[in-house]
Amino acid sequence: GTPAPKGKTPKGKTPKGKTPKGKAPTKKSSKKKKEPKEKEHVRTPRLGPVTLIKNARMVGVRGTINLVLSKGKITAMARQIPAQALKQLKVELTVDAKGGRVGPGRIDAWASLGDSLPLGRALDAFDPYDTQTLEAALSQGVTTVFLNPMRGAQSSGQGAVIKLIPGGTREEILVKEGLALHAGLGLSQPTLTGSLNDGQTLTKYFEQVRNYQDSWVEYEEKLKKYEAELKKFAASQAKGGKPGAKPGAKPPTRRPVRRAPSRRPTRGAPPSKGATPKKGATPKKKKGPKKPAQPPLDRGLALAGKVLDGVLPLRVEAHRFEDIVNALELQQTYGFKLILEGVSEGHLLAEQLAEAKVTVVLGSPRLGEDTSRYPLRTVSDLAARLEAAGVELIIGSDGWVKTGSLSEAAALHASAGLDFRAAEAAITSRPAKLLGLEKTGELQRGFDADLVLYAPSEFGAEAVRAVFVDGRLVYQRSAQ
Repeated sequence: GTPAPKGKTPKGKTPKGKTPKGKAPTKKSSKKKKEPKEKEHVRTPRLGPVTLIKNARMVGVRGTINLVLSKGKITAMARQIPAQALKQLKVELTVDAKGGRVGPGRIDAWASLGDSLPLGRALDAFDPYDTQTLEAALSQGVTTVFLNPMRGAQSSGQGAVIKLIPGGTREEILVKEGLALHAGLGLSQPTLTGSLNDGQTLTKYFEQVRNYQDSWVEYEEKLKKYEAELKKFAASQAKGGKPGAKPGAKPPTRRPVRRAPSRRPTRGAPPSKGATPKKGATPKKKKGPKKPAQPPLDRGLALAGKVLDGVLPLRVEAHRFEDIVNALELQQTYGFKLILEGVSEGHLLAEQLAEAKVTVVLGSPRLGEDTSRYPLRTVSDLAARLEAAGVELIIGSDGWVKTGSLSEAAALHASAGLDFRAAEAAITSRPAKLLGLEKTGELQRGFDADLVLYAPSEFGAEAVRAVFVDGRLVYQRSAQ
């Protein structure tokens, strides 16, 4: 019976304004819950030992240089590294380059694989145990590949960036995926009619995407209006309340009014105005606002909507003049970022491509005369012409099984007039930038230890001697 001291709460009771432990507060928070974000893939590389590469040459550097690879990065680069520093770094493996060149791992930004399903994933078609194709790519110094799905005239699924590690797990090889939306123009029929049909199909598809987005914007506006009306209606239905009254508010007191006795209605006659309803009868309730119908969900259209919103670029394979024009007109209509693949007749539109700031990914140059029924108007120095016009140029293989020919493709473009440094950048630093790969594609301190060691050149030719991915030796040329 003793009252609790001032400022203290009796045992077993909860202070006002506080919630007992283990119980949730009854008052709901006015803040809306944030939608959970999609989990980003976090790669878990299998790191190699601390490695010293000595007596190596680099392009643009006089003499030889030494590099230290540690924790998957290039941690040191110098002409001479003191023995004491090497001891502190705890070097476990030493590789003597013997004057051979060292360069960044090559990146294939165009390796088609899989099918053209709208929600397909190119990664699902990749076999990390395909040792023959993997070794063919590694033997040419390729360390990173962008797998893109085969193209149709509409959305063709999602691509993925992987690192070439024979037998690697998904967590080890996958860098990122869902980087672009893919499509193709003029691939079904290499005719003017085929180009026209594919152009119309892709245009109608993006009109459908825009209508899908508009339907959801309209739905969200109606839903917002509905929630406001529902809140108003709930307040009006509160006990003794009026429209606009606060829930739980006490009704105003009124003086009782005496009503004159009404005459009892005869049997069968309708009840008079103000008559008491029959016992047990349910009074009519006022209907609340009607909730708007939600539009049907379509994951393919929602994914394509990211292109119109500027979140993803559209990658289109187009070779003929008409197909390239269709792609440029579509970009002008919707204002999205465009990446073109192939562009065999791109020299006819070089200035327009540069003006539209379109990135172009070329495959191997087409050599010899085109003897097909509908020949392409090709030129051997296409890469050199696009580079001279100011087009952002990248070189790819145009197929996973062709990844091993990436170096050959770059060499052929260089022999046809493309500057050697530009050709090297088109398969290293430029694709790294296009694919959003930070600290990749160059030999710098703090960058990924994905690099290639070449054997000393003989008669002007370089052969890949060893390949490192994440500082780990993944390929070594057998002694012959």
